[in-house]
Amino acid sequence: MINVRKQFGETYQWRCDSRADIFNDELTDLLVRGGFKVIDLGLESASPSQLLRMNKTRYPKRYLDKASRFIKLAASLGVWVKVNILLFPGESMNSISETMEWLDRHRDHIKGVSVGPVIVFGLEHEAKAFLDAYKNTGVSVARTRSDISGVTRLNLSKEINYLRCNELALEISQEFMSQKDYFDLKSFSYLPRDYTYNDFCRDLEEDDNDLPFKVEPA
Repeated sequence: MINVRKQFGETYQWRCDSRADIFNDELTDLLVRGGFKVIDLGLESASPSQLLRMNKTRYPKRYLDKASRFIKLAASLGVWVKVNILLFPGESMNSISETMEWLDRHRDHIKGVSVGPVIVFGLEHEAKAFLDAYKNTGVSVARTRSDISGVTRLNLSKEINYLRCNELALEISQEFMSQKDYFDLKSFSYLPRDYTYNDFCRDLEEDDNDLPFKVEPA
């Protein structure tokens, strides 16, 4: 890609999804030179116990150190880093705090965050297998008005039920993503190219409830 951009004078940029622990400095630099601009980074959690529980890594400290180094370098090279967080069975206010404190230490290097709870998709026996695998965490099925066959929503622990989990997801998103950063991230690959920030702000005047970013005063 670097050679093609040079040969044809291309200025295109691109976006990708990735784990948080696979980049080294040399690779990051090469990707940026090839047009790398936005990454949806699957950090999932910054709680060592939760990382182990979800089998994200066997070495949480090493994993988080590599993620930290990459985020700082990528941001310094102009890459927009959106961190994805997955709220998983066994969450507690302590594990949530660990993740939020880590995000806070990297606030200046993060463009935004996306936070949501794990949802089990599949037949009833598949949901049961998942619940059985994590039964020691206090996870249970959450009954909601919007229950759909094949979609199982969860109370993640005895401390954090489904409703509280969604409240926390919104709180974390709003803490670490501004209105402008949200627009910037969505305008890259998602929103129509002729949809401007002013258009976005006007639309917010009609509905600004429960949005995953801090709404700025009009």
